[in-house]
Amino acid sequence: MSEIADKTAGEFRKQRSKKRYTVKWWILSMTVLMLLTHRAGGSGFAADEPSRGQAAPEGVVEIREKMFIAQTLEIYLNAEDYLGKTIRYQGFFDRMRDELTGETYRYVIRNGPGCCPGVDNVAGFEVFWEKDGSWPEPNDWVEVTGVLESCEADGEKYLRVRLLSLNVLGVRGADYVEQ
Repeated sequence: MSEIADKTAGEFRKQRSKKRYTVKWWILSMTVLMLLTHRAGGSGFAADEPSRGQAAPEGVVEIREKMFIAQTLEIYLNAEDYLGKTIRYQGFFDRMRDELTGETYRYVIRNGPGCCPGVDNVAGFEVFWEKDGSWPEPNDWVEVTGVLESCEADGEKYLRVRLLSLNVLGVRGADYVEQ
């Protein structure tokens, strides 16, 4: 009799755990679905937060702090809708040197949720500037404006922002964003 009770209790725990997992999965799926269907153009994210600086000129896609991850995800998932458009956003400057090629890559990013700091927990874009000059120091807070473009390296396509302007700011925004 005890074996039956133990088996029944064990089955009950498994079912309860499975239901919790299903509910959590459903909530996560609905959140992702809402983010993916919410478009950044026109009536999308622009009204979510007042601009911290000057208002973006008409035709400029402004990535705001409050929805930083959602907006950058929107751009990556629907890149064809944004290629050639001017975007403006703030974040901290960082760079990485490829030890194999010696090439230095520069980024303006923010930290977000993820398991591996510096790997899967950042949001933003590589930035590229054709003009010679000095770059900010790593971790400087900057605002960039530039045109989104697609590039290819080693057979892989990726996005980057060809800079029109890069300004080091005295007031720092949120390094860590969740939305």
